[in-house]
Amino acid sequence: MRDDAMVPRPDLELFKAAVEAAGEAIVITSADLDELGPFNESVNPAFTRMTGYEAREVQGRSPLLLQGTRMSPERGARPLCPSPLVG
Repeated sequence: MRDDAMVPRPDLELFKAAVEAAGEAIVITSADLDELGPFNESVNPAFTRMTGYEAREVQGRSPLLLQGTRMSPERGARPLCPSPLVG
């Protein structure tokens, strides 16, 4: 039997610092998997640099905004998933 009092708690400040310092884009979403899906809760600076979206623009929205034609080249960003070819 495990004594939960002996299990160390994760250091959330350390986790936050690691996410902020990461060179790759990180999106943290809610765990909601209902028909509306998850929602973006947090993004790191690399996400902003890579996509052109500021954190305030994507927080509370669906990660689906990163698919297809919703990201415009004018923003200096590429869609993370290619748009289907037409014709």
